Amino acid sequence: MSGSRVVEYANRNRLSELLLQDVFGVFVPLIDSGIDMIAYREDTREIRLIQQKSRWTVDRKYLGRNIWIAFPDGEDWFLVPHDHLLRTAHEGLVDTQSWTETGVYSRASITAAQRSALAGYKIGVSS
Repeated sequence: MSGSRVVEYANRNRLSELLLQDVFGVFVPLIDSGIDMIAYREDTREIRLIQQKSRWTVDRKYLGRNIWIAFPDGEDWFLVPHDHLLRTAHEGLVDTQSWTETGVYSRASITAAQRSALAGYKIGVSS
């Protein structure tokens, strides 16, 4: 198994653990159709269709689809509606080659302004 696969599975397990701590049931689809997992909270009937990423990522294919992006930043994990995540992008996003040519943009870490804007979307016991 490749190193990237090991990291992906470790991240999935960590994300599942954090969601369980936040009282979500976690379901993993048998077939990957663009959703990596589904989180369901019984008490509020919340359903979150989750795309797991290894870093802050936005992608045009997720626009308007009610998909939540889960990603780590340092030791913290965030679970954010994709379209909201796109609104927290820095001003120059639309000018990047990655966004204009492929419709995908990612960052290795988020800015202090993004961290502040996303504070309410931090998940886990430390949130």
